[in-house]
Amino acid sequence: MRNLFFIVFLIIASFSQGLRSQQNTFRSPITLSDTAQISLLTSSAWEKEIYALFGHTAIRVCDTTQHLDVVFNYGLFDFNSDNFIYRFVKGETYYMVGSIPFKYYIEEYGQRGVGVTEQVYNLTLKEKQEIFDALAQNSSPENREYLYNFFYDNCATRPRDIVEKYVQGEIEYTPTDKQQTYRGLVWECVGIQPWTKFGIDIIIGADADKVITDKQKDFLPAYLMKANEGARIKNTDGTYRYFILKEHQLLTPQELVSSESHIQPLYVGCILLLITTLLSFLVYKKRWYTLGRIYDTLL
Repeated sequence: MRNLFFIVFLIIASFSQGLRSQQNTFRSPITLSDTAQISLLTSSAWEKEIYALFGHTAIRVCDTTQHLDVVFNYGLFDFNSDNFIYRFVKGETYYMVGSIPFKYYIEEYGQRGVGVTEQVYNLTLKEKQEIFDALAQNSSPENREYLYNFFYDNCATRPRDIVEKYVQGEIEYTPTDKQQTYRGLVWECVGIQPWTKFGIDIIIGADADKVITDKQKDFLPAYLMKANEGARIKNTDGTYRYFILKEHQLLTPQELVSSESHIQPLYVGCILLLITTLLSFLVYKKRWYTLGRIYDTLL
């Protein structure tokens, strides 16, 4: 049973990364300069790990004047914490936000061959300072844990929400103009791995087939990035400014390798159906009820 829970965890616990030793804690307040930039980092999919198929999101704070260049990551978890698997199954999994120097963050994704896109926010100095102060406070040991939810509260929604909170105005995101569901969006990410797709289809329920709003789609890093492109901020005085100052590719992604094999879930399902039909016929005709009970138990 423990192994089953571990498999479920690997399939569902997206955007996650193990705890790092190179974490910073901002004990004293830092005043950002006029040259400071806050940006959203969106990582592309990586097929080598199930959790990495969905991409990843983090926030970068860079201020060359203050010799500051750090990434805040809301996708950290400690798999060795007490009763982690049990709490995950109960929906009580706590993730953490941590900070790491940008050079270490980008090096890891470069080694993986994962693409990273940076979107620099068009913010006032006051907005930048308030966002940075909130991130620093969130990443302190006493505040860094939060109750993780795959669809509603994860590494992509947290950065979005904290930026929205401190922007002086209303952000008008770029709409997708598509009717989509949680299941459909998950399929987009795991389509290259049929057995992973099959496993997730079994795990997530009927609610995953309901049409969702554009904001709900932001649980996927790629959709949050697309929502930012062309988005505008309606300032408190009624004027507008673009939400993103500039966007550029920090790392170019390598082509994903599909794990297609000759043994597909559909083929296995058809074979299982034939075996079940044959055995059911024999049990009915020959009255081999013991065989039927054994097969039902195994199935």
